[in-house]
Amino acid sequence: RCDLSFYATRSNSLEPPSKMADKISACWIQESVTGDVTEWLASENVGFLMRQAAWAARYGSGKNKLSMLIHDGTFFAEQFLDMAGRFRTSFKLGGNSEKILLCEGAPLVPLRTAWIQGKLSEDGSIEFVVYDEEQQKVIRQARRFVTENGMRLVTEARIFLSSGAEACVTQTYRRTNESPLTIQTCSTWCPVLTFADRNPQLKSAVTDSLDKFFSSQDILMDSIEHVLKYKELGAGEKHISFNEISNTEFTNEVTMTDGSQFLLKYDLQKEALNWKVVLIASGAEKITYFFRILTDPLRLESWVLLSNGDQISTPAVSALEEIVSAAIWRIQRQ
Repeated sequence: RCDLSFYATRSNSLEPPSKMADKISACWIQESVTGDVTEWLASENVGFLMRQAAWAARYGSGKNKLSMLIHDGTFFAEQFLDMAGRFRTSFKLGGNSEKILLCEGAPLVPLRTAWIQGKLSEDGSIEFVVYDEEQQKVIRQARRFVTENGMRLVTEARIFLSSGAEACVTQTYRRTNESPLTIQTCSTWCPVLTFADRNPQLKSAVTDSLDKFFSSQDILMDSIEHVLKYKELGAGEKHISFNEISNTEFTNEVTMTDGSQFLLKYDLQKEALNWKVVLIASGAEKITYFFRILTDPLRLESWVLLSNGDQISTPAVSALEEIVSAAIWRIQRQ
């Protein structure tokens, strides 16, 4: 069982020591998940068969990745969760609670909006307290530390279940040789938070207000059109070939560094303030992203349709972040 008694108070943190920042600032791959996992998933209404499948898959061990960086008192984390996608978090250590998208357990456990407060403890571990969206109750407490040899990262979490019971879950990660996060990379992250499953019918993701960055819906739409047509190279991408089919349709054929290719097919309806993107690989449609601009306040909404007909929000989170970030940086460079 985890000993998390140090959460008796919510004192502010010490300044992060450089030694701890260096140890934790790395790329880690999940090795194991142990503890009251069944109790936790059952409390989230994950059925028996899905819990068994997750257990058989070792809860993503060997696949789930976590990259972290501590810079100037700010904690940055990027998670790649198997079958769920990429999620990013950043907040000030020792500061007030900040709003985040809680992705633990995705895609089995629904994404949710929460508030987090973290600090660096005297023993060099990072302590987190997570509150519900209304900031009325604590839903999770956790302690994260690196082993003495620097090769293992351990997260011990106490999860407060809806029944009133508690579940203790421990995740262990192994350090990898992959390039860690840098402040240069993190500074390009989307400055606007994206929320998931805000529309029960669409199972969509929605950004926070964009009014601070775009003075009108038309300026936002123009910036997005430019970002889509002049797509920049992403991770592992070698070349992009643009082809304009009509006033509303165009494609980007992407060649990866390993020689593989896929096609992004766009249908842009500017007057209606919506568009869709179809990812085509090996001649088959794999996934379709739908986007639309919302007003009062100005926001972006997206949902995803898989090839099997399932409609989900998790891949839309990172897609919205990438588009919004690129659109904002374009406006700021003008």
